[in-house]
Amino acid sequence: MTVKNMEKEIKKYFSKYDFDLRKRKKNKKVPRFTDQKCTPDILQFISFIILDWVENGNNKWNVSFKTDTGNSLWHHSLFSEIFQNIYGKPNPLYESENEYDKILSHPNVQLVYAEILEREKKGRAFSYNIKNDTAKKILEFIATSENNAFIFQNILYDKVSKESNFTKHLTKYKKNDHTEKEKIKKSYKKIKDDFYKLLKKNTAINNNDECGRIFAKFLNNYAIRWHIRGSKEGRPTNFIPSSFAQLETRGLLYYNQENWYDKWLKKDKNITRKIGKSQNKKQKKSLRQFTTKVNAAKKKIRKMYETSEHEDKFNITSGLDTHHIFLSSEFPQYADCIENIIKITGSQHRRAHLVNGKTKYGEAEKKYQKKLLKSKLKSIEDSKKNNKKDYSKEKFIEILNVGLNLKIPKNASFAKIRRILS
Repeated sequence: MTVKNMEKEIKKYFSKYDFDLRKRKKNKKVPRFTDQKCTPDILQFISFIILDWVENGNNKWNVSFKTDTGNSLWHHSLFSEIFQNIYGKPNPLYESENEYDKILSHPNVQLVYAEILEREKKGRAFSYNIKNDTAKKILEFIATSENNAFIFQNILYDKVSKESNFTKHLTKYKKNDHTEKEKIKKSYKKIKDDFYKLLKKNTAINNNDECGRIFAKFLNNYAIRWHIRGSKEGRPTNFIPSSFAQLETRGLLYYNQENWYDKWLKKDKNITRKIGKSQNKKQKKSLRQFTTKVNAAKKKIRKMYETSEHEDKFNITSGLDTHHIFLSSEFPQYADCIENIIKITGSQHRRAHLVNGKTKYGEAEKKYQKKLLKSKLKSIEDSKKNNKKDYSKEKFIEILNVGLNLKIPKNASFAKIRRILS
């Protein structure tokens, strides 16, 4: 479906709901329509994480750091990996909880306001799920690119503004002279005050700092679309946005200066220098192609096995996960290979990431990784004995050679591979 058609689809979906802030009133349980971390790049990233989470068989999730149920998006390996290696931040799993709780919660809450997600209180945390099939389709659109996330927010903000009777203030601000310094200061203060009043009167937000952070994200969306002055550090910008090619323009609305997905792919070029010519062209596929192939591979493994492929003392829980033996964040070229995906229990999954006594979902524990590789080898061997063509032994050997820096011949027997892994 084209972008134009998806815009129509989103508008049609939104038409079923009333987004008027004045009708939601001062209720702390009512989600916010936007917030400080609701930037297009973060919204795209979190949508990508949610879809991968759901495709992995988890219909519900929470965004609480303190819950240790395995149902929190904090425990998604890509969340940890991307924020450390791509955004250049500390490990969000155990070093910077307070800094990154908003990264997860703000986009989820915005998607609840937009009726894409549903949530209900479960103890201290909210449990989230995708509302319906159309909502999932819209979420897939958002997850495909930053621009799509930006388009989604355009439609959302326009509807909130119109139904909250705020469009008139935006239109008046747009018509003002954006070249004369004193005039813009005056008109900027007016729309800022009007927006603060709207929030304070109709939401649970009652302090200027919070209003200011939300106002900047809201106004800058229009500034970029309408080529008018935006907001930065509580003042009108000293430039008029022209295109996303401007670094200044990206800085108004984006959390990261470079697309996280593009940077993620570039980052793996460093790995390529270590592992030689085995880098795969799959890295350069679009996000939609990448996620579709990875999710299809996971789904295939889930259907192939009813129980864990690995037998040990951690095979004790009823919940089952699919796990990339070599992390998809480190080896995206093998993220959609079923030879690199194994079905294990939730306890085994946590054990696979238990590094130096701490569960680090962005890292793989090397000794346990080898044990999982042996179990995967057995699955592949059993499949071959039953004359099934699900797996490629040659692909598994390639993955081993790259992941462990080995030189196993392509025609090596299962017995020889087993000895090498022992």
